[in-house]
Amino acid sequence: MATAVKLGLLGLGAADKQCRNLLFEQHWFNADSSRSLREFPEVTSDLRLCVAFNGQKNCCQTGLEHEQALHFAYWRQILLGKIVRVRQAKMATLEVKDDPAFQERETDRDQFFSAVQKYKEVLEPSVHGRCFSALLVYAAGMICFSCDAQWRQSVHRPETGSQTSQNPLGRGAVPSSSASVLRVRIPAGDCVELWAECSALGQKSRALREAILDSRLAMRSRLPVEYLEMFEDQQALCDWAHDVIAMHPFTSPNEVEKEATPPVSMRRLQTETTLHESLERDNLSFIREYDVMNQGRASRFDTSWKGSHSAHSGSRGLSVAMAICAICWAIWQAPVAGEKESRGHGMATGTDTCLRLLGIGA
Repeated sequence: MATAVKLGLLGLGAADKQCRNLLFEQHWFNADSSRSLREFPEVTSDLRLCVAFNGQKNCCQTGLEHEQALHFAYWRQILLGKIVRVRQAKMATLEVKDDPAFQERETDRDQFFSAVQKYKEVLEPSVHGRCFSALLVYAAGMICFSCDAQWRQSVHRPETGSQTSQNPLGRGAVPSSSASVLRVRIPAGDCVELWAECSALGQKSRALREAILDSRLAMRSRLPVEYLEMFEDQQALCDWAHDVIAMHPFTSPNEVEKEATPPVSMRRLQTETTLHESLERDNLSFIREYDVMNQGRASRFDTSWKGSHSAHSGSRGLSVAMAICAICWAIWQAPVAGEKESRGHGMATGTDTCLRLLGIGA
């Protein structure tokens, strides 16, 4: 009875919440858009990206795959942007050779060229490729988390507060804390796997940072050093991946670039409820960890990166093609006065047509 009253106060039953993952709130069910999550979980057999959720009740409809492919492409662009900025910083450092100070400080030249060499090592695909491929697996797994109808069992939320906010779907007031997630429960093994793939990049990144600090000439570069310190330590990497990727799976490059700044962690013991309180508050019978790396590997996103020897290269055609389709469709769907009502027969139809033209669709 108490539980029923509690859920009634929230204005949402347990079943209503299954497809309302707070990390994907902007894509909650919308009857006017096929690019949204389902209203209620259904068994599917036609998912082409998060295929592990086929055959079980899940929250994804095929139209949402445009958004999933698009945001996965954004993560690849974000990671590539880091390499581009490292390369630009290297070129700016080489420009210091034209500085009069370069001729005057002969004793510092060895340290200068050592820093340049460290740049080259970080930029070597065999060094950063494995790490970035693993991060793409992580991103793919978190994007597929949108399909998980049992998502509430895999997240930690703050204690329920007294303040309320209006539900975006007009179904009454909800506690403000229900609109936030403190963390996703990810198994420690995923952190170990990330570090195994990124530790080599971490060593090279640390060596680069120290070489630049040791060279007064390298410090004269007109561009700042790209932030790579998250790769230098296992816990720092795991915190960064969680805070930047897991907490913002549907991000885009034109937002504030969280990937280029140190993470601000919100999760510490003093903010957490006990296991019993968490289960009781969210009406859960148990909690579970979301194996993001396993889900990412099971998906058909292309997580390969040059130099990574990724096992996911076989699915490259589908995920890249869907990303192209998603971007083209987004451009085509851009509002034009007087034309909105006349465009197309739905996102899913557009996807199928695009994939057939690319020779990938059924």
